[in-house]
Amino acid sequence: MSLFEASRWNKLEKTQRSILKQLEELQRRIDAIDNGFPKRESILNTTSNANNTHNTLSHSQNQLNTSTHTDNNSTYTKKVIIAQSAVRRRIARNQREKLTKSYRTRSNIIAEIISSEKTYNESLHTVIEVFILPLRQIVNTSLNQLGFGVVTHNDILTIFSHFETICALSDQFLLHLNKRLESGKKITGLGGESSIPPSLTITDIFVHFGPFMKSFKQFYENYDTAIAKLTFLKSYPAFAQWLHKGERDPRTHLLDLPSLLILPIQRLPRYILLLQALQEATPSDHPDMIHIMKALSLIKDVANLVNEGVRQNQGRQKLIEIQTLIDNQSLFLGTPRFNLIQPHRLLLKDGVLSKRSFTDGSLQKRHIYLCNDLLITVTVLFGNQVLQKVDKIIPLINATVIDNDYDDKKIIPGKEKVYQHREDKDVSFFLASPIKTHLFVAESKREKDMWLRDIQNAIADWLAISPAHIEKREKWQLISDDGVWKVTPNTNAPEEIDEFVYINKVGESNGVYEPMTTPSQHNLPSIRPKSIPSILVSNSLKLLQMFIKV
Repeated sequence: MSLFEASRWNKLEKTQRSILKQLEELQRRIDAIDNGFPKRESILNTTSNANNTHNTLSHSQNQLNTSTHTDNNSTYTKKVIIAQSAVRRRIARNQREKLTKSYRTRSNIIAEIISSEKTYNESLHTVIEVFILPLRQIVNTSLNQLGFGVVTHNDILTIFSHFETICALSDQFLLHLNKRLESGKKITGLGGESSIPPSLTITDIFVHFGPFMKSFKQFYENYDTAIAKLTFLKSYPAFAQWLHKGERDPRTHLLDLPSLLILPIQRLPRYILLLQALQEATPSDHPDMIHIMKALSLIKDVANLVNEGVRQNQGRQKLIEIQTLIDNQSLFLGTPRFNLIQPHRLLLKDGVLSKRSFTDGSLQKRHIYLCNDLLITVTVLFGNQVLQKVDKIIPLINATVIDNDYDDKKIIPGKEKVYQHREDKDVSFFLASPIKTHLFVAESKREKDMWLRDIQNAIADWLAISPAHIEKREKWQLISDDGVWKVTPNTNAPEEIDEFVYINKVGESNGVYEPMTTPSQHNLPSIRPKSIPSILVSNSLKLLQMFIKV
């Protein structure tokens, strides 16, 4: 207790003793009143004095309480202020530590970008110095006749297509990174290779060079062809020996040529990962943040473009293989030659489905190739992947898919073997076209739904390209004969269908002009692009009418 508080307590005690004495005097006078009735004025005066004394005591007590409460509040306030100050210091310290750690991480990532680009650039130059330039010299001189007679300039172009362009791009990119690093160190006064200023901005360099990175696309697309050519040339002992000697060069770091050639393919994903890490380590108000976001978006777009180019190139290679099958069938079976390779034609999807036979109900495997304008079925002969035969080439412009539903069917005389397979209900669908109606059976409902979606999207996209496509589609109608779906012409069959008829077997059921009995007819559904449900078409007549062109 402070001296001030002790003094107040002493005064209070004296006041209390005085009040007790006055109360004792009051009690004595009250007793006297009972005995002798003294004067009224004397009693009133005594009572008034006692009340005043009591009021004085109450006022003093209130003052003491107020003073004590104020002192207590003051002490509590001081403690709160001290606690708040400690919390603020702790928060500020944590923020400083977090910011310091963030800047340190950012500096490390920038260092990794520059150092990895340097290593990548050295590997590219290794390929040029150890393999490309010596191989050109061999081809240009008489040394090529000593064992390299099969290697030509075209082979070099095939194996190392666009490689030197990518190396030149890396040279310029690394040059700009190093210049930015040196200028940043001069401004901040830092030295040493590991001293990266946190304020250094480099992602604007990514933004500048991003459009030029589209040159990766041609290299990516050619990579499989390059490896195939390299594998072929390695079958010659002299070339294989020369290649092995080059791969043992210390500059290759024990990497073979295919491992070195794949480095550009790995670089774009590496850029994306480094930029994402840099974004996470950079404060939102850092001047480099806007460039990071632009660079990341740009590099992702380039990567998507490159990947799409690779996918299309792989699709073209598969179409070339199918074209070879068609040419062989034309050569040995006498069927008309069909030119599958067209500038507009792209392979969208391929996979294996089973086809339910309408004759005996058996399942037959078919490899399905879905293009943007055609669907091709290929049969594997004798279970040998080498021996294949193109079965059907179906134009999408007059084809449609129909989800299979046994509940809406009646068992058709002569078709019991087909419709007794109730397990196909959720995993099968019809592909109806003038060429043939197929009942495809997938491994699962999910796979069936994906094929339905992809085929219907391909039809919708192809129709959206030109109004003429829709006009051609309107010349065909969908016919249901007790649940068996077929596409027949509204008028005479269009001429463009003739080039596909050759692939049909002679006398095969449900061909283009097979007669129908008591059919149900519908206009061929004209699907509106990108506005179709996941379950695209049903063989229910009510649902089919929803897809009639509005």
